[in-house]
Amino acid sequence: MQLYDLISPAESRIADKAYFARIPLGGSMELLPLCNMNCKMCFIRQNPEEMKKQGRMLSCDEWLRIAREAKAAGVVFLLLTGGEPLFYPEFRRLYSELTSMGFFITINTNGTLIDEDMADFLAARPCRRLNITLYGDSDESYARLCGNPHGHTQLMRALELLEARKVPYRLNYSITPDNVSQLRYGCELAHQKHVALEAAAYMFPPMRRENERFERLSPKQAAQAKHDWILYRYGEKQLEYEAKLAKERTERFEPRKDDTITCRAGRSGFWMAWNGDLLSCGMMPEPKVSLLDHSFAEAWKTIVAETDKLRIYSGCRTCAKRHVCSMCAAGCLAESGDMTKKPEYLCEMAEAYYDLLMQHLPPQEEKKEETDEPRER
Repeated sequence: MQLYDLISPAESRIADKAYFARIPLGGSMELLPLCNMNCKMCFIRQNPEEMKKQGRMLSCDEWLRIAREAKAAGVVFLLLTGGEPLFYPEFRRLYSELTSMGFFITINTNGTLIDEDMADFLAARPCRRLNITLYGDSDESYARLCGNPHGHTQLMRALELLEARKVPYRLNYSITPDNVSQLRYGCELAHQKHVALEAAAYMFPPMRRENERFERLSPKQAAQAKHDWILYRYGEKQLEYEAKLAKERTERFEPRKDDTITCRAGRSGFWMAWNGDLLSCGMMPEPKVSLLDHSFAEAWKTIVAETDKLRIYSGCRTCAKRHVCSMCAAGCLAESGDMTKKPEYLCEMAEAYYDLLMQHLPPQEEKKEETDEPRER
């Protein structure tokens, strides 16, 4: 899961340095668990009664205190998310203050609350980008997956308003059994709008809340969806490139030396939960430290120390197909209940995706593969 947005190669190089120095360069600020929609696959959305059992939303003043401490610790990038962040009661004041502090801000939103007034507000205080999730091709699709019978209409209106004001946005697409058949529509819409579209075929089982409505594709279906997204969005040539790269990396694979986690979570990135807990990753319930009881610097120091102790399933370290896998520490934990155990779903998805890619090898590569001597495992 992306904890913060990096747009340029220069930013990626800075992030790499922060990773090794354990500097908290950026993270997500989860403003609330409430939303104006109720998507089946959501890992965080709660109703007010559920929320009260786990804590309370932080006030704007509390968030601003944390933000000032975070900036002093080195934080530059913030991703405002939720729930639906535009649903946060003090969103406009908080956003205005955060932009005044100099943070590079990205906003995750479903877009359905963006009317003319909100579009004017966002245009007057430009963020780096809005990440707007598209859930289907019609109001019927939104009603089925999100419980919002007007969602698609609201979203399309929001895109028009943002485009008229030149507010930058990207489309995201969470692929589920309810909308996988409309993935091509999403890619075509992005092409028509001249914007990027990022699709997620792997849906994390929720760990921070109970979700009896959670539904997702089978591993093979998820692999096919990942393949199809590349095909619809970038074309056959990109799949050919991905296939050659996957084959080359598999043949040259060398096992990692240890089972430590490799993502930015708890290294240069973090997740601030709606109730004030600082987490290394928003998809995992632990490690966590309360930012209501500790300063950001104190909490970050603990998160780094605890994250350094984490170990993932050892088989991932020796798997030659790791580079085509959606595996991460959170995925291992979510799939098996234990970070050190095999994440069967992810393994099946990676195998299926690799097989799909191999179908796109250029003819000469296929011939070479057939005549090569068997390799020792």
